[in-house]
Amino acid sequence: MQIIVSSRTVRTLALFIAADCTCYLFGQYPGPAETAGTWLFAGSGVNNASVGPRGAVTPFEYSTHGENNSDTLLFPPPQKDPPPSGRISVAELQHPLSRKGKRLMLQAQKHLEEHKTTEALADLGKALQEPSAVPYAHSMLGATYLWLGRVSEAIPELQQAVQMLPTAANYSNLGYAHCIVGDRAEGERELQRALELDSASARTHYLIGVLLLDNKDRNHEACAQLERAESALRSAHMALAVCYVRAGQDAAVDRQIKEYAGAADDTGIAFWTHWAYLVASQAKPSTAFGFHE
Repeated sequence: MQIIVSSRTVRTLALFIAADCTCYLFGQYPGPAETAGTWLFAGSGVNNASVGPRGAVTPFEYSTHGENNSDTLLFPPPQKDPPPSGRISVAELQHPLSRKGKRLMLQAQKHLEEHKTTEALADLGKALQEPSAVPYAHSMLGATYLWLGRVSEAIPELQQAVQMLPTAANYSNLGYAHCIVGDRAEGERELQRALELDSASARTHYLIGVLLLDNKDRNHEACAQLERAESALRSAHMALAVCYVRAGQDAAVDRQIKEYAGAADDTGIAFWTHWAYLVASQAKPSTAFGFHE
């Protein structure tokens, strides 16, 4: 059976790759750079377990304009990096929170968990008036705007964040935001900076790998980056399939499709195989994963 997928639907189909993943934005406060599911509070030496705001992405849920527009859908990377065992960055240790700052940040996070975005943004506005909370407020505002698809508002917040709180998470978010709007050179610089601070981040390796798919001369680098992410991120299997198509490694393509598709039948395998070959034929495969031209 032949499966036909039009190029117009490529970016929309990419959302289905991430739809089954519970996604977190990088660096949602409180917590160190790469926590997965539990945030360790950095401030006053207290570790409070708290679940970060969930960005469980379903098809057609978010766009770069906050609308249900299949031509502008984002493909947020899933959060599945291993927990850092309570590790807190030097930058966070240099910015302890006051009691008021801690209360404001926790309140903002609670509202985000409850999907009360207006209230969370109001909390973060108040946090910007509390000196101890300012670096974390910029970080959380940037991540929240990314979550909402308000990328033009996320970038200045994240630029402030990396100046005041230079963590791998903030650099990853900033790099991702630049990639989304098509500033690939700046995106790669920020993502490489994130890897300098945390070389183990599967999500950052994934984002760099997707970015490098657009340069055939760097396809080997793209595959190497994505291979660093495949054990942690299910979506990396599809990006690797595209990478291997471009490398002419058909057996490796089949393996990655099967890893991604799991228990899918032959029709499902054929669908995703066709999808991978179609994406690989595009001038800029990264657009299938949410990066803009």
